[in-house]
Amino acid sequence: MTLYKDGNDYHVIESACHAIREVDGLICELGINRGGGIELLINTFNAFDQKRIFVGIDPYGDIPYADIGGVRSVGYDNNVKSMFLKDIYNLCHETNTYFLFYNMTDVQFFKRFHDGVPIYKNCKETIVDDYALVIIDGPHTTEDARLEFDFFNKKIVSGGIIIFDDIEQYPHMESLDEYVRLQGFEHFQITAYKAAYRKL
Repeated sequence: MTLYKDGNDYHVIESACHAIREVDGLICELGINRGGGIELLINTFNAFDQKRIFVGIDPYGDIPYADIGGVRSVGYDNNVKSMFLKDIYNLCHETNTYFLFYNMTDVQFFKRFHDGVPIYKNCKETIVDDYALVIIDGPHTTEDARLEFDFFNKKIVSGGIIIFDDIEQYPHMESLDEYVRLQGFEHFQITAYKAAYRKL
């Protein structure tokens, strides 16, 4: 099964997966669209024979989206969500993968899960608030990217990685790069489209 990818430089995500193989924590993508990124994450960790817990956050509903083109509709409607859910849960069933989907905006997720997400496994509930890998692919403005970084900053464990996607859509290197590094992160991999940082 191959889900639709709408971005560039997916090798950065694969490199990050390899780099955090020994780092415990959730694997999260904020902004899913058709699920190509989540599929890549799941398949990469399955190739390692690692059973990780994956978190996906996206409101769909064709709500207004902000990037270099302004605030507009970009077609991420509930039909796209339905196609994604059908495909991703088939993949999860085939690979015995634990995937949590949160159908909400980043702001709503931050309000409701500021203390962690509940995991139900082995007859018990556990609240998990540690992240090993976070991919920021929501609204592409400096303000939104900084808000998302500020939420995950303290939750990413030492050795964990955060990736900002589509950095060509806003002045990431000029407006956020130094800020992120001053919070205890170092460059992991920078391309024209993605900026990845590792927590020291």
